[in-house]
Amino acid sequence: MDFKRALTALASGLASGLAPGLAPGLAALLLLSACASQPGPGHDAETEQLRARVERLERESGTERARLAADIAAMRQDIRALRLSLEEATRTLAAATGPEGAARPDMPGTSGTPRTPGQPGQPGQPERSPRQALRDSLRSMLEASRQALERLSLELDKQLAQPLKPEAPER
Repeated sequence: MDFKRALTALASGLASGLAPGLAPGLAALLLLSACASQPGPGHDAETEQLRARVERLERESGTERARLAADIAAMRQDIRALRLSLEEATRTLAAATGPEGAARPDMPGTSGTPRTPGQPGQPGQPERSPRQALRDSLRSMLEASRQALERLSLELDKQLAQPLKPEAPER
């Protein structure tokens, strides 16, 4: 394999994701230096072809970065809206439970271990009223929402920490 083909293969490999952050700029330098070292009759046409390809790759990677940035911004807004909704649900639940629920250990964000609600029919355990069952159901839904929001936030942070990977070049 000659020098020009080796550099072209290396540039294609870089553009396809081996080094995503450096791909467009490094690919441009490698391709242009390969073309400059090989004078010949088709030199100008091939150089222009390679320049056009590099420019297209740079535009595509810029477009992809802009799209990903917009997606991330939308996700952050969704997370903010979910947090506000969750806080409002917490306030509504606290208002519905009244003063008795203010320092209960089964309320999210309070100290203590969660209590196990009594099971109907067990000796010494009173049967739960429909209102208490609704409260417990709302608490469990609130806690599940809080955990889902936390998982979503962690996943978003994890994805933001990963470098961007450009798409494979078209042939």
